[in-house]
Amino acid sequence: MVRCSRPALNFGESRRRPPSNKAAIAEIKQQAGAVARFADAKGTVARTLEIIQCFDGRRADWALADLASAVDLPRSTVHRLLGLMQQNGFVEADAQIRRYRPGPELYRIGAKLAANMPIIPLAMPILHDIARTSDETTLLSLFYPKQLQKAFVAQ
Repeated sequence: MVRCSRPALNFGESRRRPPSNKAAIAEIKQQAGAVARFADAKGTVARTLEIIQCFDGRRADWALADLASAVDLPRSTVHRLLGLMQQNGFVEADAQIRRYRPGPELYRIGAKLAANMPIIPLAMPILHDIARTSDETTLLSLFYPKQLQKAFVAQ
């Protein structure tokens, strides 16, 4: 949390001198630094989400240079963010081949979300009826137009 350290306003002083230019400049720099740190924090989240989106199943694993190129970020930034994600189990690094792949935590969260998708309880009775009537296996898939992919979410 960023806290401003401004002097308290004192309305009782009528002859207060305005702050010197140096003091005003220092306060502006301090506030600008706080804003820049906040903006960078938002940028970090967006960058991390961009990296996570690359692990969408189209590729089994990523080399650092390829991933940095895919998200258009410097390798050092991607390496730092991958390190943070690795600490939390979102990615795993294979040191021998120097590649990154989804980690168990990413799979765990994805599976939980997929299992609780609102459309599944609505579709299951229909899938069961079709399977019973046709004596065939039925699958429910969702199409993701942005990625031009589909995902099977229920059987």
